[in-house]
Amino acid sequence: MAFALSIACGPLFSVARDAYVRAAAAEADSSEAFDAALTAIVFSAVSLEAFINEVAIYATFPSATDSSPELVTSYAALAAEIENNNGGVRLKFLLLSSVFSGKSYDQGAAPYQDFSLLVDLRNALVHHKPVDRIVMGTEVKAVSSPKDQDALAARPLIRKLRGKAISPSRELSGAPLIALLGTPLAARWACDTAIAMVQSVPELMTDSAPSFKAGITRSMLIAFEPLPKANH
Repeated sequence: MAFALSIACGPLFSVARDAYVRAAAAEADSSEAFDAALTAIVFSAVSLEAFINEVAIYATFPSATDSSPELVTSYAALAAEIENNNGGVRLKFLLLSSVFSGKSYDQGAAPYQDFSLLVDLRNALVHHKPVDRIVMGTEVKAVSSPKDQDALAARPLIRKLRGKAISPSRELSGAPLIALLGTPLAARWACDTAIAMVQSVPELMTDSAPSFKAGITRSMLIAFEPLPKANH
């Protein structure tokens, strides 16, 4: 019996890549750049979730298990258990790393550290709870009370984002998280993070599961090629 896997991670990442290109080409601080950057961030994260889910599904295919049946079958069973219990995307990647390399990702270093921040940003955007109002024009302004400004400035995600140097160069004191993400730099960082995370997977496997590794590389990694050098 022939098995075929419908791959969604590549098309989803193409949305992110195209959005980054639009953000980079748009006029600085424009609504076009802002919208495209947010799209790139969300779809970079979504493509990673699709990727790790599709890796788990591929692990159930006979062609994936012919060289390392016990290892791949064990991974497939554990991944299914995580999925059935609504486990998050971070746990899914940590499982993959632990099974095939014998150790977890270093959660304090790239690519996992950036990946974890990307997931947090995606969740904050998708589940956004408005605290204040944003005025879009020639520049971004946040309208909020001083109390709200202090609370927002102290948010861990904003502090982490500042450390990545991908926020607007101008000072946006008290700006909400969403106002800090609408830049080509943020869009580029999100795409680069998705690429790095996906490319790390075959490196984890080394020779532990050659057929599984080859199938993932052949069918999924091709869409996550590095972006051209940035001009901004």
